[in-house]
Amino acid sequence: MKPKLTAIIREQISLRRKKNLDISDLISGYDICGEDLSNTTIEFCNRMDDNISRCNFAGARLGKEGVITNWSRANAKGCNFKDTKFLGTFWCRYTDFRNSTFIHAQVINVDYKFADFRGCDFCYAAFSVGTNNALGSKFDDKFFKDMAEQWNIGILTKDEYDKYLKWKQNNDNI
Repeated sequence: MKPKLTAIIREQISLRRKKNLDISDLISGYDICGEDLSNTTIEFCNRMDDNISRCNFAGARLGKEGVITNWSRANAKGCNFKDTKFLGTFWCRYTDFRNSTFIHAQVINVDYKFADFRGCDFCYAAFSVGTNNALGSKFDDKFFKDMAEQWNIGILTKDEYDKYLKWKQNNDNI
């Protein structure tokens, strides 16, 4: 079990936040669950299999160009990523992001295969959606329906598609 951040470390984080300096070394090896790391720079932040739930990363710069950051299988439930920039490459495979906020976040080069995004808010987020990085991910049905409505296209849930196939099969024989 990792130790919690101390008041002294939180003060050092606050000082570096004001100067836009990297805090990676301050949080390495510590439990950051529920911490306020907003408006910080965290260039090296591997948190594979870690509990980072309820962290406030609003306005943070996470990762570094040319570097892979691994958050695979992390518990990131209820995190605030508003205005956060994910830099470099992020591996978030099987990561649980349920009920997190990604408003205005830049989540471009992220591999989130089988991650769970149910209950998340993606308003105005720059987010890559594709088979190579999103295979098996879970999103609210509403996420795709809202997007489809704005683009004037139809999107079916798996259940709706299965019903359509069954209907088509029955009606093709007429």
